[in-house]
Amino acid sequence: MAKKYKNMLREILDSITPERQAEIDAMMDAHEEYMDAHPDYNERYGTDKSYWLEEIRAKGFNPVVSP
Repeated sequence: MAKKYKNMLREILDSITPERQAEIDAMMDAHEEYMDAHPDYNERYGTDKSYWLEEIRAKGFNPVVSP
């Protein structure tokens, strides 16, 4: 059974075009740069200090209202 899944994975990986691989590489590079620039991302995620929430607030929307 493991060989079946190994073959399926090989087929998927072999079907990726060079153009798509370049897109994937660029997305991974951008993600790595973001994570390097925000080393405390995991501590802030899901809190009122999250980077995502800061971006939303910067655009004028405040979905979290403090009591």
